[in-house]
Amino acid sequence: MQKFLAAVEMSYQNHDEKLSMVQRATTISSEELFTANRELTKEADRQKKILVSLELAMNSLSSNLGTEKKI
Repeated sequence: MQKFLAAVEMSYQNHDEKLSMVQRATTISSEELFTANRELTKEADRQKKILVSLELAMNSLSSNLGTEKKI
């Protein structure tokens, strides 16, 4: 009976260790994804500003060339 109880205890310990490793891996992945998302959001904002700037430049060029068409 003692061997059986030791085997059960070992099984629980193994399960707890695996669960702990999965939780650590999940935490690390979550942090990495959060950081990547934050960087992508910053890049998207920079790209939007560039597009607005280009649109303003194109409209300015169009008006300077005497065309009425706005982009």
